[in-house]
Amino acid sequence: MELYLNGTIYDNESAEVLRYFGFSDLCCPADIEAWLKKAGGEDVTVYINSPGGDLLAGMQIYSMLRAYKGGTTARIQSVAASAASVAMQGCRRVICEAPALVCIHDPTMATDGTAAEHRHIARQLENVKEAIINAYMVRAKKSREEIAALMSRDIWMPAQMALEYGIIDEIDGEVGELSGDGVATFVNARTPFLLPTAKMVEEYRQHVAAEKKAMEEKDRQKRRMLALLELYSKI
Repeated sequence: MELYLNGTIYDNESAEVLRYFGFSDLCCPADIEAWLKKAGGEDVTVYINSPGGDLLAGMQIYSMLRAYKGGTTARIQSVAASAASVAMQGCRRVICEAPALVCIHDPTMATDGTAAEHRHIARQLENVKEAIINAYMVRAKKSREEIAALMSRDIWMPAQMALEYGIIDEIDGEVGELSGDGVATFVNARTPFLLPTAKMVEEYRQHVAAEKKAMEEKDRQKRRMLALLELYSKI
């Protein structure tokens, strides 16, 4: 069974809203849940090409994959960044194509408010980072301190370095030796993240409500027709 973790990772509701407006390069926990149910316990391969996205959704996918009863193998085809690099840790084995990249970084959050509120969020982000490290430590070959330091560099790693740190288990394909530390440091390695606006959410909810009302009316008409047929059959 093949599963696909492609595009930006969103929570289920945001994914539904964005798909309604025509966005398709995304995935969410509900997608993975549906695929795993369909797999029914047989071994699955999760193909990954994702810049990351919603961390909590990524953690939920991690949990689903980790709890799945069958064998699970993640294959990074192009990139596993940010939340996607966390989600894939739920698989029993992670394989990276030789030219693919893995990005890990410190968690981020947009904040506003008082200085005290900013300090509070900063402390929470430190806790979130520890939770992310817990996922990486499933297979990490380095200490927590070394993984934490690597995250703080906000980097894209080639397959060789991801293997060295234990973020992946195996490289598929020929690779050469790294020059220097082999790390590509981008100005901003974090994922651009589009969120549904309040207007989009409201329009989608109205659409869902209208569809539900139409289905209920269709069901009522069906039941009336069946009642009439039953009545005529007795005449």
